[in-house]
Amino acid sequence: MVFGLILLGLGVALGLLMLNNDAGRVFGLESGDFSRLVILSAFALVIGAGVLRRFEGRFSEALRAGVLWLAIVAVLMTGYSYRTELEIAGRRMAGSLIPGLAVSTGEGGSVMVAKSRDGHFRVRAEANGQPIRLVVDTGASSVVLSDRDARDVGIDTSTLSYDVNVSTANGGTTAAPVVLESLSIGDITELRVHALVARPGQLEMSLLGNSFLDRLHSFTIQGDRLILRR
Repeated sequence: MVFGLILLGLGVALGLLMLNNDAGRVFGLESGDFSRLVILSAFALVIGAGVLRRFEGRFSEALRAGVLWLAIVAVLMTGYSYRTELEIAGRRMAGSLIPGLAVSTGEGGSVMVAKSRDGHFRVRAEANGQPIRLVVDTGASSVVLSDRDARDVGIDTSTLSYDVNVSTANGGTTAAPVVLESLSIGDITELRVHALVARPGQLEMSLLGNSFLDRLHSFTIQGDRLILRR
């Protein structure tokens, strides 16, 4: 009986989805959300029916089990309703626990990065689709890659011309100009970013400089958090 009603309900839900295909909404819900809600409800009913059958003839036990399952279903439905907020909160927690991980703040393409234990913002990024770590350096006019990182992101360093004069903490030197096809930090991606490649052995960790930062709407430091806004 119960399973027959479940099948009937699924059939009605399918009919509603077909009738409202053009509108894309059923009872005010997006079609995808309505479909997932129907499936979740059917799953809960199947489990509930199994529980009731198991406790058949033991009303008080069946009632307690039914209340428990109703509570579980209510929690699941509430969690589903606030899934976006929960996802954002989870990302922020991950960002706080993992320094350098860029996580979305849920505010129009902004990302947040937590400061590392050494006091620097060591950002996990992707250059030309390859993972890379960059130290944020607002005093650097350009993104600067170490020789090793440049090779890791697909740059043939043997063909580079090191003819750009740069100043470092150890004095003047030269670097090679390159263009990164893409540079991504979390949800922020910039295409054709001008960068420099340091000579072998002259840079321990790559730098995230202003050839990327200046393309952003803004970047601010709030305590031990770096906020990048696209």
